[in-house]
Amino acid sequence: MAQKIATTLTEIEKSLAKILEDKEVAIKSFMDLSESAKARIEGATIEAETAFNSADEKTYHKALDEKRTNEDLLAMYLHKADEIRNAPYITKEELDQIAGKITATLDAYMEEQLKDYTQKLESMLAQRDDINRMITHANSILGLAQKQLHKDPCGATSKSGEFIPHPWEEMKYKNISLYAVLDEIVKNNYNYTLLSQTHDRAEIMGQERATWVRN
Repeated sequence: MAQKIATTLTEIEKSLAKILEDKEVAIKSFMDLSESAKARIEGATIEAETAFNSADEKTYHKALDEKRTNEDLLAMYLHKADEIRNAPYITKEELDQIAGKITATLDAYMEEQLKDYTQKLESMLAQRDDINRMITHANSILGLAQKQLHKDPCGATSKSGEFIPHPWEEMKYKNISLYAVLDEIVKNNYNYTLLSQTHDRAEIMGQERATWVRN
């Protein structure tokens, strides 16, 4: 499913990039036209000055007309370029449709993963508790063997006759790495007292996303 989602998102991204590209092409076309108009204005200005100096009335008026025409065209081309550049490339409705499609695409995956994640955490929680019971049982047996059968008190008697226990002398099962890892995962990633509310929270989150799309 992840690959399908990636494909869908890429398709959306490409469609937006195409819109942006088309707008940039349109802007460039008007900017190219404006550059041509500027060149004609410059040429007409030189021609008008030459005609003025030579008292060529006909050529002078023609050059001035050419200059004014291209000045108007330049203003129009620049206006159209700015008009495209500054206007939204997509409507609010289109934006909402894009957001809705992206949200719907991801929601299905997130809900599936949340269910899978919850099941895995439940399994980890059960496994952690099983391991804890095993270790507790093993330590109880070690204590029985050490203290009652081997007669090791795991402590010392003070001068006053008080028995002071030495917990560090007690034999304990030491390889608790798996338990520690599972306990850390459960504590940091999953508050199991809220297990029954997991799907309710997911539904609330979904409603919040829907509200965001509508707004």
